[in-house]
Amino acid sequence: MDIIVASGGGRELMSTRWWLVPGWWKKSLKDVPSTFNVLVKTVDISAMFRDAFKRRRCIVPASGFFEWTGEKTDRIPQ
Repeated sequence: MDIIVASGGGRELMSTRWWLVPGWWKKSLKDVPSTFNVLVKTVDISAMFRDAFKRRRCIVPASGFFEWTGEKTDRIPQ
């Protein structure tokens, strides 16, 4: 996926793999929990996201998004 990062006083478009592995993670990479979704009210206190939120931000160009709603067995995109 493409992201935009700060680079030498400007911005640079980079192609990356969407996956966050915290620097403190010691287990196997296959054991990393899902890290593509976090609540805004906990992103600055959650150990999994805290450092990345404070120090390694980027812009993710997107044309839209959706969230799943409903019961886990009967979810629909909204």
